[in-house]
Amino acid sequence: MSDETSPTPIKFTPPAAIWVMRLLAATALAISALLLWSSTRGSAIPGCGPQSGFDCGSVLAEKKWSTWFGVPVSALAIVIYILILVDLARIGASHGEAERLRAWRLLTATGTLVFSAAIWFMAVQLLILKQLCLYCTIAHAFGAIVGCMIYYFRPRQTIATFELFGAVVGLALLVAGQLIVTPGPMQLFMLNGQVRLQPEEFPIIGDPNSEHVLIYLFDYTCPHCHEQNRYLRTAKKRYGDQLAIIKLPVPLDSRCNRLVKETRERHRTACDLARLALAVWRAAPEKFGEFDAFLFATGDTRPVADAESKAEEILGEAKLRTALADPWVEAQIKKDVGLYELAGQLNEQDARTLPMIIAGDFILVGKPAAAEELFQFFEQTLGLVPVSSPGE
Repeated sequence: MSDETSPTPIKFTPPAAIWVMRLLAATALAISALLLWSSTRGSAIPGCGPQSGFDCGSVLAEKKWSTWFGVPVSALAIVIYILILVDLARIGASHGEAERLRAWRLLTATGTLVFSAAIWFMAVQLLILKQLCLYCTIAHAFGAIVGCMIYYFRPRQTIATFELFGAVVGLALLVAGQLIVTPGPMQLFMLNGQVRLQPEEFPIIGDPNSEHVLIYLFDYTCPHCHEQNRYLRTAKKRYGDQLAIIKLPVPLDSRCNRLVKETRERHRTACDLARLALAVWRAAPEKFGEFDAFLFATGDTRPVADAESKAEEILGEAKLRTALADPWVEAQIKKDVGLYELAGQLNEQDARTLPMIIAGDFILVGKPAAAEELFQFFEQTLGLVPVSSPGE
């Protein structure tokens, strides 16, 4: 006697085809899990960087396209692939006809969804982001193949309006959610996820949403830091909006830096200058660039009295005093020192070495012999492209 839900017997799918679909779906699931781990921890993925031509980090950093209402799309992919694998386990000959029919109907919906989503995300990479994520592309390719195989091997009884309508609605919600929703502030992951911050919350030169945001650890009383700052100022002109620089002062002064046991004469005003710079940022972020440029303008350490006068000129005396009294200033210096210590430990360098540049998972310690060495790192390792020559 035939099943009431399926008057025509359901043909058996070749076991080899089922195993191929399982393998592809399981691989896509594993890649999605890797992408989810990378996007939440900010960790680099081997073989996927600007120098390889497949910049996964930059693609995943585009939260508008890599998330859906704040949820990483890789997490959604994991759910879909798990559903596909569960249903693929229910279409074998050992299962009853009614169960296989239900499994195939669900596979028709999820297979159509994963195929159309793969097309959508490849279009986003090629047409909007104009860069490819290697692992994303492999996962999308495998998902599209699984979708095609499901459609090819499906029994004709599974061509149902309800399942296809569900897949279309799912895709429409995905696309609409990404087009409509504006993501929250960008979160920056550095040093294999050990450093997480939102760029706009810190003293920064440039757009916090720039493609490449690096951290500059320095001391206003450090001669090499002054030279490195000049290189970075030239780099900012060279790369334009591609680059933004978070500037975190690390005073080499034992009064506010627990790592310094004995303060050298040249660094005895380091804490005072750092406090003034952070106070200006705290009170008027848009004025920080002006004050920072003033402290670095002469190539030598500014007297504290001159720095105070400039800060009062920018903020006004009352506003400056209020900002200097804000506990945030001292707390930020302690955080900067902590980051300085962490970077020194990871780089196996003397903890007192400044300046430092943190760019993603890379740490550059000390000042290069010439600005061109820094530009070479930015272009060959990070993938920045000059938009102007140094003389412009």
